[in-house]
Amino acid sequence: MRSAFAPGLASLALAFVLLAAYPATAATSGPTPAEILDLEVLGGSLWQVGDTYVAGQPTEATLETLAGRGVKVVICLRTAREMADRKAVPFDERAKARELGLEYVQVGLGPYGSYTPESLAVIRDALSRHDGKALLHCTVGGRASTVWAALRTRYDGLSLEEALAEGREMGLWVDSIEQLLGERIEYRRTGEPSVPNPGWLVDVAWLKESIDGRSLRLLDVRPSYAQYFEGHARNATHLDAHALRGPLNNIPAQFRSHERMAEIFAQANVGPGNRVIVYADGNDILSSSMAVYALEKLGHFNASILDGGIKAVAAADLLTQAFPAAPKKPAEFAVFENPTCVATLADVEAALKDRGVQFVDARPREQYEGTTKTWQRNGHIPGAANVHWKLLTQEADAHSLRSAAEMRALFESAGVKPDRPVIVYCGTGREASLLYLALSRELRYPDVRLFEGGWTEYSTRADLPVEN
Repeated sequence: MRSAFAPGLASLALAFVLLAAYPATAATSGPTPAEILDLEVLGGSLWQVGDTYVAGQPTEATLETLAGRGVKVVICLRTAREMADRKAVPFDERAKARELGLEYVQVGLGPYGSYTPESLAVIRDALSRHDGKALLHCTVGGRASTVWAALRTRYDGLSLEEALAEGREMGLWVDSIEQLLGERIEYRRTGEPSVPNPGWLVDVAWLKESIDGRSLRLLDVRPSYAQYFEGHARNATHLDAHALRGPLNNIPAQFRSHERMAEIFAQANVGPGNRVIVYADGNDILSSSMAVYALEKLGHFNASILDGGIKAVAAADLLTQAFPAAPKKPAEFAVFENPTCVATLADVEAALKDRGVQFVDARPREQYEGTTKTWQRNGHIPGAANVHWKLLTQEADAHSLRSAAEMRALFESAGVKPDRPVIVYCGTGREASLLYLALSRELRYPDVRLFEGGWTEYSTRADLPVEN
């Protein structure tokens, strides 16, 4: 068993190692931040760096003006609860952005929020789609300028000192520390995680230490509630992962609407601020991966699979038949559409013409080759590699995964390389959800999407090519 640790975005701003109390010198590359004084924000300030604006909460009038100045996307770093407070934000920002023809991306960085490399990648993708013509904002600019510094050092090649210098100029949170001390502070990265921040796969030793945490939510996603009654992890709520899917346009087993899935998670007492751990049994890690993928689709990246599932829970003596205490108030799970993880049938059609895209089929070999007659047409997408999902798991327990090195070798031997975009698929998206997480979270492939309709949807189109 192992516990994966992923350094969070917060480590870039709040948990560097103090080196010295003398002025840091930084020769920044690229545009210099310039404060914009002719536009209003409800708090903090507004800065322009190239085509990107970094700000506190804008007003409606500011959004209108920025749209006229070429902004194409609003990236909101405030949580849904913050944005719903009409005393603090006296207008519906999402609706206003859409009225202005702007894309709206919300990555709520709350006190227990998604301070992860995955969140940073979502923000970077939104900026890239619009060539940086964006408004990146929070409440007063602290989160936004911190994200800016993280983006610059991770993606633009700036040293940490250079990135912090840019962020500091716009109100990076470390300014408050320096003001209290009356001294400038220089930082360096250690390569170690700043706080215990488990990645997409956690082991039961970590769970045993953290199981009673106030913000932790455990989900038992085994389809059978009878199994849950017989014994489950302490504090775990039952949520049948199959409830997340249903018919769509008469195609079965499709992910439900964002609103419906958010409602289902809220009924399980999961909110955006919770650290979520998901498990099933040895025959059903796919229910776990599907639930974690669904959370990511809703913009909730702070979710993990428990390596070993219910078997590991039992071995750690964490089984109980008692239900968790009822919540004092219902959980809230605001709807956020994360477009970066999903490939539609239209995306697949476009990718068929783009030889740079790699398709990976997660089904068993006989389904991939079309020898079993399950679907309306049988075979696979032309050129697709076949990596059966079960090859990623340990032979003794399919709820335990192989090492990162073994998984990397498996994909690379199938010709799946990180230098090209990847679309994974299976029958209905369930099996491919495990490949999606392994490639994007464990192996850090930079461009991975899941074709949710899978072969079920693809095979209904007689005009699309089939290979077998």
